[in-house]
Amino acid sequence: MRTFTQNNLPNTGTLCEMWTIAGTSPGYAGWHCSWCFDVEGIQMKLAAAQRDDGVRWGDIAEKTDASYINSLRKKGLLFDNSPALTPRDPNETAPAYVRENAEKFMCLMRP
Repeated sequence: MRTFTQNNLPNTGTLCEMWTIAGTSPGYAGWHCSWCFDVEGIQMKLAAAQRDDGVRWGDIAEKTDASYINSLRKKGLLFDNSPALTPRDPNETAPAYVRENAEKFMCLMRP
């Protein structure tokens, strides 16, 4: 594993430190959700998507409607009509920091 230090990251003005994500087999990775926003955040993500990302949902008016986005979130559905997600209790699946600071992450902690 390569360790990045200020010496080998010239002109960044940033000090980087080595870090590790520990987990339990077979789930060693961290937690990531690129769509974990409130409605306004999702609308912004749709509008900002690059054309190279594939279908640009932000160009389809009905896909950016707040009530449509909320209905998808509450039902666990996706923009491309993929199979529904299986609902999970966020108190069991969210990272500890998110659970401990739930008031900051209401869009993640309740539909």
